[in-house]
Amino acid sequence: MALIKNLKNNAKIEGSNKMNTKKKVDRKARVLVLCTGNSCRSQMAEAYLKRFGINAQSAGIEAHGLNRRAILIMQEDRLDISENTSTRVNHSMFNWADIVLTVCGDADDNCPVLSAKTKKIHIPYRDPAQATGTEKEIMDIFRRVRDEIGEDMKYFSTLLDSGDVVSLEIQSIQRNISKHLLLSQTSYGGEVTSGAINS
Repeated sequence: MALIKNLKNNAKIEGSNKMNTKKKVDRKARVLVLCTGNSCRSQMAEAYLKRFGINAQSAGIEAHGLNRRAILIMQEDRLDISENTSTRVNHSMFNWADIVLTVCGDADDNCPVLSAKTKKIHIPYRDPAQATGTEKEIMDIFRRVRDEIGEDMKYFSTLLDSGDVVSLEIQSIQRNISKHLLLSQTSYGGEVTSGAINS
């Protein structure tokens, strides 16, 4: 319970700090989604943000190439990322962005200090590329991560108009805390399948 209380308090403190900026974000904000290899999670988030009318691009700390399973499960939701490229982040991307959205712990840890005009929001998702099991089990994990990202990006797009984007981060952390209470013993790649915080 102490862990849960501390996580909630940290989320509120970080949220209040991130909102203390002069520039108000809105639907015209440019969003850079950052993850480890720009192969799965950041590609999904970019596609959903664009679906909801947000100017977005994605990149990775490294470029691992597009994951074929990510392409397949996004096609199931009528989003084609097959022509996307896996891109390594560069300084011009950071300069372009009004918001940097990190979707894994590695990207959060390796994100450089940003300019005063740029907000950084951290919403971690488990890495489906690390899933093991039968093909059906692996694809089901990809679909769960896709659905979480899609739901969050839809909500993110509605928050941009109010400038209250940090609410998404707080609610994401609290959602993961709730899942943490129901942890199973099954894990993969060092991350827990039931959605524990992985940063």
